Amino acid sequence: MEDHCTPDGQTVAARFNLCLAVKYRLDRDDSWRNGTTANLSRSGLLFHASGVGAFSPQQRNDSNCPIEVVIEVPKGAVLSQVHCHATVARVEDPRPGEDLGTIAVTVGDYILRAG
Repeated sequence: MEDHCTPDGQTVAARFNLCLAVKYRLDRDDSWRNGTTANLSRSGLLFHASGVGAFSPQQRNDSNCPIEVVIEVPKGAVLSQVHCHATVARVEDPRPGEDLGTIAVTVGDYILRAG
């Protein structure tokens, strides 16, 4: 899968639609929240999650808001984890009648931990 260009000429990273378990927490938060990936790219991650109400209005609009994300990747009988240090790009509240909101993050660094 290759990157593509928008009509105005900007390059958009190729997206991979994968459904994987995610845990996330805001910087310096002790409690983890759960989610599920919608898609991944080389530059970021879009996931559906509970607890988006924990984001203050300032955090929702701060492109430097740090967030820690752990993606659980099943590999045969061994579960591996990708630990990402990221920043919040966008937070969307759940639609009416739904429980999960959407969080888009830009990944700055990650570590793969095999189980």
